[in-house]
Amino acid sequence: MKLLSKIVQALGLFFIVVVMLTLYVPFILVFVFGILLLIAIVFLIAQLTGKPMEVKEDDVVIGHVQYFKYIPIKKDPS
Repeated sequence: MKLLSKIVQALGLFFIVVVMLTLYVPFILVFVFGILLLIAIVFLIAQLTGKPMEVKEDDVVIGHVQYFKYIPIKKDPS
């Protein structure tokens, strides 16, 4: 009988793990795709608001990603 209860416990644990995975996988996928979509939107906005993605002397190029150095706006002394 002890062996049977061990098998039942193992099966129960297995089913719990399977159910958890099937429940969590969509959430993980949505999370990952959400982040990717956010990055894509940010890049699209960056493309649309003027500044073309070309390499300049000031830009730091890492792989294919450029980090633009921001030029601080000087305030008028008034």
